[in-house]
Order: sequence, then structure tokens, then C-alpha cells
Amino acid sequence: MNSNKLTHAQVLALYSIYHRDWNRPPTYLQFRRSVSPPNKHLDGAVIVPFCNMLLVVEQDGHAHS
Repeated sequence: MNSNKLTHAQVLALYSIYHRDWNRPPTYLQFRRSVSPPNKHLDGAVIVPFCNMLLVVEQDGHAHS
């Protein structure tokens, strides 16, 4: 896996998370820019701020806080 690329499952999960937040940025692209790059210490998971907390999105698309 390229260390700077999201998996397809992560992209779908992030799109779903974006649409759950009433105070979301105006565009999905702006939201995606707030996502950390995949972290090798977290097995490729990414971290995204969401509703005053941090969500971790695993490579398989599973999201948790």
C-alpha cells in the first residue's frame, strides 16, 4: 500500500462520516484535507476530527473513537 493513499473502504467511510456532521465543512474536499495521512503505527488507519472528538478509520473502513 502506498503510504499516502487511502483504501477504497476508508474513502467510503469518510464520505459517510462527512454526511453525518451538521457542522461539516462546505465541501467534502475540505473535510478530506482534515484527515491525517495513513499511519504506519496504526496499520494504515487514518484519524479525522469529528464532532469534537477524533475518529480512527481502519483500512477496512471500520470507524471508531
